[in-house]
Amino acid sequence: MIESTGNGAAYIKISETESLMQDLCCEDVSVRLYAIDKLEHMADKNSIPLLIQALRDEHYEVRETAYQALLKMGNNALPSMIAALKDENFYVRMYAALAIADSVISNPRRKYGDDIIDALTYALLDKSIYVRRSAHDALEVIEYNKILKSLINSLEDNDPGIRLDAIIALGKIGDKKSTNALVKALRAEGPDIKKQAAIALGHIKDRKATGMLMETLGDRDGGVRKEAVRALGEIADERAVPRLLKSLSDREPLVKAEAFNALFKFCSFKHAGPFIEALEEADGNTRKAAVLALGKVKNKRAIEPLIRALEDSDPEVREAAQIALSRSGNVTIKMLKIALNSGSEVTRCGAARALEMMNQVKVKKQLQRSQKLKSSGFWSDYEAAISAYAKERQSSLSSFNS
Repeated sequence: MIESTGNGAAYIKISETESLMQDLCCEDVSVRLYAIDKLEHMADKNSIPLLIQALRDEHYEVRETAYQALLKMGNNALPSMIAALKDENFYVRMYAALAIADSVISNPRRKYGDDIIDALTYALLDKSIYVRRSAHDALEVIEYNKILKSLINSLEDNDPGIRLDAIIALGKIGDKKSTNALVKALRAEGPDIKKQAAIALGHIKDRKATGMLMETLGDRDGGVRKEAVRALGEIADERAVPRLLKSLSDREPLVKAEAFNALFKFCSFKHAGPFIEALEEADGNTRKAAVLALGKVKNKRAIEPLIRALEDSDPEVREAAQIALSRSGNVTIKMLKIALNSGSEVTRCGAARALEMMNQVKVKKQLQRSQKLKSSGFWSDYEAAISAYAKERQSSLSSFNS
């Protein structure tokens, strides 16, 4: 642009874009980097071709900085990146393929037109493995999302067979994007659909499904209830604990057994309340599950109920209480010693057994840490001695008087 100086002379005013174009050709790397920074902040359509030009630079830092600037422009730079896949310069093609792959992977739900798919397919034939690999990664995400969307849409199909196959496939894929559609399928009338939806949600392990799965525990079909219980065990959301405890009293034996397994899959529990309440249930399986769960609760509130459970009418519950107390750590030792000296005969026997199991674990750990005991024969002798001691100790406990 030519402007007058007022005294008859004239000079040429260079636009900012033209100035930055000249800076990109400067021998000084710092000047070229400064120009890229300015172009990034301009963030308009005029800056994109200049940034693509910078991808040809001989200096790695300049190319990488230009690439990062193009990435920040997001979808605005995407059409230019698609065109750049056919550029003669290797660096331009490589960075264009990388930029497209990054955009697709970070925005998997976006709809992509035939232009980008065609360009990426063309890039699969590029002589550079770097270009081919990035194109493949982008196409894989696009195709995966097309397949996932198609399967989710199939859940609305009128044919129950197609719906069933789609649910099974979604379960195998295990993507949380399908959770809402599968939760909706749990409301279906057919038990086969409900069962497969519960199985799929168990594979996905998304806590968003917990509420509907708990509702499904009231389904009329025992098979549906069983799979819902199993799914809740896989998800291991503690909100489901009260409902799982109720399922221990289900009229179907398979549902009861699955509820027990589901509760046992929880690595730990934050709250003791639901399990303490369950100790008052008439069903022995419920009390046993509650006792074993209390052994995983890191809470002092769990100790007294567990000691009381040593007197339970069900021998399996008493044994479970012994195991749970033996795993509850040093905090239980003092109370077990009190029970050993002041409780009933049954309680004293149970407390002694819990302390014995606790000591066995400690001794075993100490021996395993020792570097001196390397003989393989030692361990079989040790196990035999422990077994004999346990029998002798149990025999002596039977003579306790209340």
